[in-house]
Amino acid sequence: TDPWWSAPIAGTLDLGGGYTSNALSGSPTDPGASGEASGMVLPELRSRFMPPVRGKTRPFIDIELFGQGLTAHDSRDLSTLQAGLRLGAALVNRRHRLSVSYRTELLELNQEPSRFSDAHRLETEIEWTNGRVVFAGAGHRRYRDELRTRWEGDIGVGGPFQLGPRMSLVAGATLRLADAESPAYDQVGVSAAASAVVPLGRRTSLRIAVSAVWDDYLNSGGREGLL
Repeated sequence: TDPWWSAPIAGTLDLGGGYTSNALSGSPTDPGASGEASGMVLPELRSRFMPPVRGKTRPFIDIELFGQGLTAHDSRDLSTLQAGLRLGAALVNRRHRLSVSYRTELLELNQEPSRFSDAHRLETEIEWTNGRVVFAGAGHRRYRDELRTRWEGDIGVGGPFQLGPRMSLVAGATLRLADAESPAYDQVGVSAAASAVVPLGRRTSLRIAVSAVWDDYLNSGGREGLL
């Protein structure tokens, strides 16, 4: 059997929703103010197209769409839609899969002009049959605000871990670096996440997830940070 077999067309569609007491929290436009309460609609689409070719080299196309729709009238213009396209190829053998790809991203806001940012990146990752993965990427991201436009890079690791005969854990961490046009937006960041499944009884289990993010804008306190 082929441990890396994949259907020629595969994908997932998730539709989530929620509520926030501050619709401006996390806004890419950084308004520096508190907003009204709002409901949220959170659609996510992930798809992969991989032609059924023979051999160790396998091309693929990934298409992604992530949305955040705000229902409050005065905050709807901060609703976002992010689209991503990845073109690449994977080199596979019995033990691991190495992929190299080009990714482009576009972030749109529900306002005029709608384009907030776009990115062009080169990415690579290596995945083992036990689920462990190491990944890295770098490229250029252009923002509507030219001061934020930057070169960026990131590297990370992740995978499953067995904590006992009945308990499993999936965890990962990422290091991010950014060199922006304005020193005020130069950035170093680390993020980590973990999810564990704890069995409670017959056909019942508890999933526990935690995440943490740390970002440091190294020069945001200087004169450039006031512009």
